[in-house]
Order: sequence, then C-alpha cells, then structure tokens
Amino acid sequence: MAIQYYPALSTFFTNGSHGKPTFFSMRQGLEFYHVVIITQLFPTFPVPNKRVTPINMNLLTSFIVYLFVAVLLGTLLFFVGQGGYNLYETYNSLTHNDRYQWEQIEGDIVEVVLNKRPNPNLPEETAMVFPLMKCIIKYSYSHKGETFTNASIGLNSEKHYDSYFHSKLYSKLEDKKKVMVYYNPNNPAQSALIKYDVDLRNMGEGIAMLIFPLLLGCWIFIHMRYSANYLTDRITVVA
Repeated sequence: MAIQYYPALSTFFTNGSHGKPTFFSMRQGLEFYHVVIITQLFPTFPVPNKRVTPINMNLLTSFIVYLFVAVLLGTLLFFVGQGGYNLYETYNSLTHNDRYQWEQIEGDIVEVVLNKRPNPNLPEETAMVFPLMKCIIKYSYSHKGETFTNASIGLNSEKHYDSYFHSKLYSKLEDKKKVMVYYNPNNPAQSALIKYDVDLRNMGEGIAMLIFPLLLGCWIFIHMRYSANYLTDRITVVA
C-alpha cells in the first residue's frame, strides 16, 4: 500500500538498484520517509492519498542543506579563530618585553619558601589535606657592579599553575645555592628564572585547529575535482 500511495518509494529503489541513486530519486525517498514518520508518530494524522507537495519538500530540503552548511562554516571559523589565537599567545610569550634578547647570568638563591593555604574548593575537614601551594623564591645577581634582587619566576600571569607545579619547583630548588637568571640588558632590574613561558599544549592545540580546516578543504577539493570514474576517464579511446 505504501508503494501504491507513494510512488516515490518505488522510484527511489528502482533508480538505486542498478547503480547510485540520483539526487532526485533520493529526494523522493526522503519525502516518503517523512510521511511514514508522521503516520507512525501520529496514527490519526490525515495523510492524503498522494505525494507530499514538492514545493514544501523543496523548502525543507533547502533549509536542511543551508543549516548544515552554516553549521559547518561556523565550526571551521571557530577552529581557525581559536587556533590563530592560541598561536598568537605563543608568539606574544616569545616576544613579550623582547625576551629573545635577554641574557643569562649566574645568581644566588637567597630564600625558597613553599606557602600552603586551605583549598577553598574543598570542605573544611579536607581543605588542608589537599592545600593550595605556591613556591616563593628570592634570588640575587650582579650586573656591572650593581646587585639586584628579584622574586620573579617568569611565569605568564594570565596562565594558571597548579599546586603540583609549585611543589615540584620547591623540591627542585629547596637545597640549591645558585640558579641561572635571565635578565633584560636594557633594564637589568627585570629578570626571571624562565626565559620563555610557552605552553606547548596550547600551541599544539592551535596548530591542530588550523590544520583540520586545511585537511577538510583538501578533501573537498579532491572529491570535487576528481569524480568516482576518474581512472576510466583517463583511458583514451582511439576508435
């Protein structure tokens, strides 16, 4: 009865049985399945004894296609924007205050302290079991006869460093006497223990987000440029 009332189904399967179904036959099949879904969800819904109006179906198909294209383009734009921003952050970290021109000098560790405070995100009973830790280090260095003291580690202040990082830093420096210091030759009072504070994970995410749209564009280009019968088209018939 379904094939009799909705000839689009028979057209869909007939055209698809000897090769790839055409876009027209696939659209007709889609019309049939929309009617079947309506009748299954709403048994009392009056379905006419004929096909769905082609004009309405064309509008629905166009809407779905445009919605898919809009979502795809929005996703690609997000990947490009976020990837570019991540790489810009990496570039900014490398060039901030002309870090690439900073010179290194040997410094003396004056003090290393690991501060612990209760974790506000945990209940009061366990707040000090998993405390928040921060390593504070003071070091001194001499430049052209003048001694400078600083406590800057060189971390990006906009980035979050957890307690594990500070705990490992304290363990590394607590029993040491000297450390390499990077200072700004144009402003010797400005120094840090880390010359480049680059988040490699953030940089990797940026590269991956930029590569994905390129790979997708390459895939679309190849499928549009070379059809399924690409190899047979390369055969030259003489006679």
